[in-house]
Amino acid sequence: MTEQLFKTCFYKSDDNLNLFYRDYHPGNEADAVPVICLHGLTRNARDFDEIACHLAKSRRVIVPDLRGRGLSDYDAQWQNYHPYTYVDDVWQLVSALKLGKVIVIGTSLGGLMAMIMAAQKPQMLEAVILNDIGPELAPEGLLRIKSYLSDVQKDYSLDQAIARAKKINQDFFPDYQDNDWRNFVLRIHKVNAQNRYELEYDPNVFLALSQLGGLPEDPWHYFNALARIPCLLLHGELSDLLTSDIVEKMRTQKPDLQYAMVPRCGHAPFLNEPAALAAIDAFMQNLP
Repeated sequence: MTEQLFKTCFYKSDDNLNLFYRDYHPGNEADAVPVICLHGLTRNARDFDEIACHLAKSRRVIVPDLRGRGLSDYDAQWQNYHPYTYVDDVWQLVSALKLGKVIVIGTSLGGLMAMIMAAQKPQMLEAVILNDIGPELAPEGLLRIKSYLSDVQKDYSLDQAIARAKKINQDFFPDYQDNDWRNFVLRIHKVNAQNRYELEYDPNVFLALSQLGGLPEDPWHYFNALARIPCLLLHGELSDLLTSDIVEKMRTQKPDLQYAMVPRCGHAPFLNEPAALAAIDAFMQNLP
């Protein structure tokens, strides 16, 4: 991935933070509805490198770093690390770019944000892709996330960072080879002046998760806001956050929910897997 494929940009939040986004703007997208990709709790825009380049062959793709992640400012008020604030930031970006309807791809937390967006402004959403997330979180998956968020040191050597990533995630990505783990680490770390690797998110994100919780109130209300919006659910076969039981509840609640399993993959698919790409392409071909 090279930066020539996207523009690096910043915009201001309502509370005056500098927030970063990547703008994949091919120039030949005509009137195609643009895509906004929203990442997970401790992730950043780099998670969407491959899928953004793929979709940008025919559509504009906007990929922000949420506040407290990546190149966006950290928030001195940790209570703002909450889905409602993140959604406000996305609407601010939509307004700043003068976008009309958008297609939202949301991974994990980003999928929860997409549901909230659907409840707030359904007329603005052309379609939604939920990546391994639903209106319920399996307790075992949430416990695992909280455990590794609470066990973080300031920095790591590259080998230490890779070892930590494998320890946490190898059961969910059993086919990963050494280079895959290296790329996994490079997506979520920055290199400091001492050539050490630091996780690229504000540690207060964990404080907010612990104190404020990971879901908005009545999350099924927000999922039900997708009732009239075309929606694709991608489900990592090995996910411990989105279980088959939750998937079945979602499909019962929204009978037209399109669904694809991503085999031999846990939480969450990177959307470069063949099964994920095929499902996204099939879904997107029917969208304006």
